[in-house]
Amino acid sequence: MATGTTKTLTAPDGHQFAAYIAEPAGAPRGGIVIAMEMYGVNDYIRTVCDRWAADGYRAIAPDLWARFQPGFTLPYDDEGNRIGKKMSAEADWELALDDLQAAADEVRPAG
Repeated sequence: MATGTTKTLTAPDGHQFAAYIAEPAGAPRGGIVIAMEMYGVNDYIRTVCDRWAADGYRAIAPDLWARFQPGFTLPYDDEGNRIGKKMSAEADWELALDDLQAAADEVRPAG
């Protein structure tokens, strides 16, 4: 049974952000990074991590909106879609890659 928690990670530039981590019940088969949609690390993304953990993987979903507003999530509706597209266009994706790298480094020991 998977159990998810939130952990604070640090990107190479010193930026700290949250990531949801789901651990497998036994020894991990490997690690996987789940990149969030434009809607943030919401219940759906946490469920995706939990499903991977149930299959034996250490799964992590970094909060890529934390540079804008930590913990920010959007609803799956027209307004959420509009705001998500706007934020996506304004995001510094080079910095997001740094955040994804920090998440990958976190699960790398799992294989």
